[in-house]
Amino acid sequence: MVKEVVQVRDFNKPHLHLAISLLKNPDRLEWMLEKAVELEIDDISFIICERTEKLHINQDRMKRIAIAALKQSMGAWLPNISGPISFNEFLENYNPLSKGFIAWCEEKDSILWEVYPRNADIVVMIGPEGDFSAQEVNKAINKGFIPVNLGRKRLRTETAGLTSIMWFHLINKIYE
Repeated sequence: MVKEVVQVRDFNKPHLHLAISLLKNPDRLEWMLEKAVELEIDDISFIICERTEKLHINQDRMKRIAIAALKQSMGAWLPNISGPISFNEFLENYNPLSKGFIAWCEEKDSILWEVYPRNADIVVMIGPEGDFSAQEVNKAINKGFIPVNLGRKRLRTETAGLTSIMWFHLINKIYE
């Protein structure tokens, strides 16, 4: 018997998958994961890029952080957390049914919030300190990703990840 419905999940809402590089400082990555869970990310993949300095994470610790953030924000669905996997492996597994974006500091024309489609499943890739290499960006473009920038400021990796989540929610009016 159901006593109370606290929240009903809308499975028809658009889906956001954030693929973000591991960071040199694990505290920053943990903080970003905590905030991403609070902001209702659907999937997060930790990727290893050419310029990624740290190659390992503590999976158990990341899951505990995500669960704590879920409880704190009174969320009901733990995001899928995967990785770390190589940049190339992530691209090989990319589902082209989702619209892919790769945040790149060198991109001058396409700003993320101007090209984000409404009500579409999205994958956003965020690079490491030092950004993606030109070769990585070209590989992503060849897989159908659109290079975008996140505005006129150069953001830290963790800030870029959270910025992309917030723009996704604002454009899709998730919080209405």
